[in-house]
Amino acid sequence: VRTLARQAQGIAGIDISQDGALLASAGPSGTKVWRVADGQLVKRLAQHPGQANDVAFSSAGGRLCAGYADGHLASWQTSNWSLAWDVKAHADEVTRTVLSPDGTRASAIALPSVGEK
Repeated sequence: VRTLARQAQGIAGIDISQDGALLASAGPSGTKVWRVADGQLVKRLAQHPGQANDVAFSSAGGRLCAGYADGHLASWQTSNWSLAWDVKAHADEVTRTVLSPDGTRASAIALPSVGEK
């Protein structure tokens, strides 16, 4: 068991890469990638306007996807952390996301924001 650096605003979602080397976190402070072996921050991915609610690694290990409160889904290549795509997937807040094994397709669950019908 390893404790990573405390996130002042909390964490909404986490996932561990297939090989167990990396952990991704989603929260109000964005999407971050950590090295499991020593708990060091590897990459703070480009700040998105909406809060990151969930993250998912592809099982083949080549992609990381994040779902955001503004309805966007974004995906990065894990080899160099370049942005592969960023799309408006839902009108509502993305709360859960999954990637196909090869990372080419994503699916998300979206819920209306509090106070909306």
